[in-house]
Parts: sequence; C-alpha cells; structure tokens
Amino acid sequence: MLNTQPVWTSPEVWRNIVFLDNSIGGCFKGFAKEVADDEGDWRKVLERDEEFPSIMPQINGEDLGPFASLVALKAIRGSELRFGCQLYVQNVLGPRYMSPPQQDLSKALDDSSPLTPLIFILSPGSDPIGSIKVLADHCSLPEDQLHIISLGQGQTKAAQKLLQEAGEHGGWVCLQNCHLAETFMPYLQQSYEHFQQKEMHQQFRIFMTSHPTNILPTSIVKQGIKIVTEPPTGLRDNILQTFTDLDNSGAEDIPDCPNYKRWLFSLALFHSIILERRKFGALGWNKAYEWTVFDFRVSQQSLYECACINEVGTLWDRIVFLTADIHYGGRVTDQMDQRLLKSLLKRCFAANNPESQTADPALKGYVLPSDYCYKDIAEFAMCLPADPAPEILGLDPGAAVVYKEMQSSQLLDSLISAHREMQAHTGGNKDDSLISTISDILCKLPPDISSEKSNTSVFQLHENVQTGLSELSPLSDFLKGEIQCYNTLLTFIQVSLTQLLEALRGWIVMSEELDNLGQALYFQKVPRAWILSSYPSKLNLGAWLHDLSIRVSSTRQWAQNGPPSVFNIAAFYKPQSFFKATLRVVARKIKEPPSDLSLSAEFADAEEVVDVHAAADEGTRITGLSLQGAAWSLENKKLVDAKPKVMFQDMPPILLVPKMSCVASESKYKCPIYRTADRTACSEVITFLDLPTDDDPEKWIRRSVALLCETGQ
Repeated sequence: MLNTQPVWTSPEVWRNIVFLDNSIGGCFKGFAKEVADDEGDWRKVLERDEEFPSIMPQINGEDLGPFASLVALKAIRGSELRFGCQLYVQNVLGPRYMSPPQQDLSKALDDSSPLTPLIFILSPGSDPIGSIKVLADHCSLPEDQLHIISLGQGQTKAAQKLLQEAGEHGGWVCLQNCHLAETFMPYLQQSYEHFQQKEMHQQFRIFMTSHPTNILPTSIVKQGIKIVTEPPTGLRDNILQTFTDLDNSGAEDIPDCPNYKRWLFSLALFHSIILERRKFGALGWNKAYEWTVFDFRVSQQSLYECACINEVGTLWDRIVFLTADIHYGGRVTDQMDQRLLKSLLKRCFAANNPESQTADPALKGYVLPSDYCYKDIAEFAMCLPADPAPEILGLDPGAAVVYKEMQSSQLLDSLISAHREMQAHTGGNKDDSLISTISDILCKLPPDISSEKSNTSVFQLHENVQTGLSELSPLSDFLKGEIQCYNTLLTFIQVSLTQLLEALRGWIVMSEELDNLGQALYFQKVPRAWILSSYPSKLNLGAWLHDLSIRVSSTRQWAQNGPPSVFNIAAFYKPQSFFKATLRVVARKIKEPPSDLSLSAEFADAEEVVDVHAAADEGTRITGLSLQGAAWSLENKKLVDAKPKVMFQDMPPILLVPKMSCVASESKYKCPIYRTADRTACSEVITFLDLPTDDDPEKWIRRSVALLCETGQ
C-alpha cells in the first residue's frame, strides 16, 4: 500500500522516512505508515520548539534503541542531531564523556621545562596573550623578562636574538603566529637541538601560538605541552571578557561627555555581537573575519579621544568612520559585510542613546543605566542572558535552526571523513558499488544540446541600430554561451566517469585524480573536479545530477522552441550574464548605454500569480528565486517577518523592467541576489533588486536577507 506524505512533513523529511522504511528496514519497517497514520507523537518530534525527547515514539509498537533513535532523529529533524548525539554519548558511554578536561595554565607551566615549550593551538577569535601576561604577573616575572614577538616578515633576526638571550639569562619568549613563519621554523629546530646539548637557564620558557598547521618542527610538537585555546562563547561571556582585558586608561569619566560610559558599553556590545554572529555562517557574515580584542582596544582608544574632543555635529560621523571603516572595517573585504557592519554599529549605539528615535526594542535589556560607574559595567554584564535569542544579534529567530543545521552538517562531515580514513586502512572493497553508481550516472546523464536541432529564429542575426552591424540579439548571445558551458560540463563529466570506469576494471592506471573522483562518488558527494568545472552548488550528488538535468532540459527547450514567457533564473549557468543581456535589449531600443539603466522589480498580486505564463508586454518575467531571512507577502507585495522554522520561501514570478537609474527609495530594501545559500564560498552579488518594506531597511540588512538561485535543499 502506498503511503501518502502527511501535510506536516516536508518533501525532504518524507524522502528520508521512505528511505529508512524501504532500504534499511529492520526496526524501521513500517516507518512510513506509522508517520502517515500518526497525528500525535511523530508530529510533536518535528514541530516542538524544544529539543527532542530522550525517548522517541514507537514503530509498530516496538521501542527504538539508542542508535536507531538517533537515525530517526536525523531523518525527521536533522537540526537536532548534535543534541541527539550528546544525549546518545551520555546514555551509552556516561556523563563523564560530556565534559572536556579543564586546562590549567599554571599547572602546564609547572609541568614545563626550558626544553618543554608551551604550544597554544589557536581557534578563530582566541588570543592567549592576555592569559600569558596574567600568568607572568602571578609568577612575579619581571616585565623586562617577558618577550612577545609576532613572527612574520622581517622578524627572524629579532626572534633569534631573543631566544639566545633568554636561553642564557632567563626569561619567557612568546612566539606569536608560528603558522605564518615557515622560513623561521628550520632555525627554531636548530636552536632547540642546540638547547638540548647545553645547560639552559631554569627560568627560560618558550611559548608558541599557532593555528593548526603542519609546518611546526615535529620534535618540538612532540615534546611540547599542547594547549587548545577557545574564545569566549555567548554574548555575555564575550562582553565580560572584553571588559576583563580592558585597562583603565580609557575607562574614567569624561566631564564634557557624560554618555561616554554608555558609548563604551555600546562598543563592547557591538564587538561581542559581531563575534557571536560568526557561528551563524552566511547569515552572520558572508566571509569569516578574525576580529580580536585588539580591534576593540584601538576602537576604545579612538572613542575616548573623540569623546574628549566632543565636536558637535561631527562626533558621530568620526566614530562611525574610525570604527566601522578603519579599525573593524579594515578587515572586511565584502561589500555586503561592510554595509552590515555599519548597521550593527549604529544599532548598538542607538540602544544606549536616550535621544535616539531608532533604538531597537530587542536591545532594551542592554541599556546601561546612566548612574553606573565603570566598575558597575561588569556586574551589569553578569546579569545578561548567557545565550540570547538571535534577535539580539539582529538576526531572524529562525537563524537558531540554521545554526543547529550547520552543526549537524559539520558533525556528519567529520564522521564521513573518519569513515573514509578507516576504510582506506581496512581496504574495504567498494569497486562493484562504484561501477554500479557510475553506470547509473552515465545512463541518466543528459545528452549535449545540439545546435543543429535549435530553432533557426532563436539565433537569427539582427541589425544593431547603434553600430549598423548584424549580430545576435543580447538574449540569443546569452543562450549561445549557456549552451557552450553546459556542453563542456557534460563532456567533462562523461570523460571523467569513463576513465574512472576503465581504471576500476584495470584497463588504465588509477591516478590520484581518479581515486579522488571515486571517493567522492562513493560517499554521494559531488567530485571536486566537477565543482571546479561547473557552477557553484551545495547539493549532494543525487540532487546535483537531478538539478543538472533540469538545467540542461530548460536550456534545450529555449534553443528548440524559442524564449519562454518566464525565465527560470535557477537554471542558468551564468545568471549574472542574463541580467546584463536584459539591460542590453532595452539599451539598444532607446539608444542609451546599459550602464545608465537599472532593473526595476514589479510583483504580481495574489490573484495574478496564476496567470503568469503569458508573455510580459514590457520587461522580462523571471522565476526560480528563493528568499532567505524574511518572507514575502503576496497580498501586500512587501517583505515581512519569516514564519517560524521556515528558512526559505519561493518568490512569485518577478517582472524586471529596465529603467533609467534613479536614487533608491528609503521604503525599499536593496536586496542582493546570490548563486547559492553558501555566500561564504560564493559571495559575488549577481545583482540587486529593490524590495518594498514597511520596516526600516536596516532591519533586513542586519538579518542578511537575500534572494538565492539555489537554497541547497
């Protein structure tokens, strides 16, 4: 009997359930029927706001074991997989495996010797220098015996001299950023071997900080005491750490600027928010930036100097410029991240400005009382929530689910990687499975798009009224490029699969490239060689091949039947070229340069959506875009808040009308369009569309609202 998908499950969840029922069986036999007939327990697992229960519902009246419960959780609610794994470890292995061992820096120092360096393994945002200085004070080490040097270009001789002098006369030498000093490592190895052959001063110690790398000398790594440094987690801990590291030089009151303490807290709040947003991936920042407490300190000093000057009318502009454009913004390389950084800074300072008319209500609990002195700020921060809601960070509430899904995905990738290593050592036989997979892909791979079968009118030459030359229309020229790109990709895939098949059968030598191809196919991943030769995508192998077939079919239909009434943006190899071609079409008609035109977006009413397949009288109608970080109201044709647990929403067809460029309206949000949801890997903005909104556009900037050609689901 065929079970029907319940309306409360997504297609992806239902596919997972059916797969467990049909392909895994065992305790999952009848799983699909159980879920289809059930309107209680299994639905609660999917829809409840808190984490899943420790005991999963039964299947066919039988309880699921611990691991089977974990598998069912992955199928129905994958975002909670990390929590489920923690519960599994606690129940099966015991609670003691849930708490990592605490690292005591004082004990590590006691266990060290002149020949036992202390190696700090850095993670993004961590900085052990402050802890090393505190340890030096605790040990009553004279200031002139603590030597901190950041390795890099031009620092080799200075580091050599410090090691020699400290080895003879005593002292601590801290070598920062060893991962950036590959040329210095041979000398460090020689110095270490020299130290082993002579008696060193007993107060001599080597401290090293480095990101994970393979350039450190093996003997030093083996002998050293490794200390993993983690940055503070959570908004509250970040704020507390910021004030702990802050000296009092810029913390005293300024008579002419009574708001300085609030500004200082606003800066600390801003610093902590931008750090905390990093864990949300592309919703937080398009790229990963390693801001540290040093960025805060230099910004605090600039803030103090600005407050002392207190020039009416220019003070705020100076603070924004120095903080967002120079101190923090100097690390930012993405234009959308730069826009976001300024918006977050303005939001944090507005929250602690009694005269502000734009204060965000979400930050009302982060307003520092005016009568607080400097020493009260830390106590105020202690009372803040340890793990605040995403709204405090300026994000949509649904960002919490995105964060959990990222954690689950990283966990699965780690497990797959470990399994791949184990399989390599055990020599598991997977050739038969690979041959079957390759044969299946080759059978389903669409054929090339033949130009001979194309509609002759599609590639008909037209006279360009501006140049007087006969040439293809802009859209036909775009289509020609799309056909070439897809045909090249299809040929590359077919050739690589054929070569791998021959290697598996022993007809040719198995090269490293072919072996990597086979490994990816075995684990249902898109091979890296294919990714480098194609368009950006985050789909798994099966979904990627299905998507490729849809793209090729759409392009083939255009070539054979002429341009469609609605263009599917998600099917284009180079969607940015399509938007440029659309502008060129109108530019030729009105005899204006394409650079003087911009695309104006017009949206259909709810009643009009059903009749979008008629060709547009003016402009170009597109579909295939999804909205992330917000929702779209068909009735009001405006941006609204996203529904709970809804990460993406398909946009209705959009009519693009090229018009002469004009100043953007303050009632519209300048929304970027990206190729995929993974903006970190592909941060190039295809184009912008102005979306109407009743809210301040800054709200959508902070929520990183974007239109996507592919969601990755």
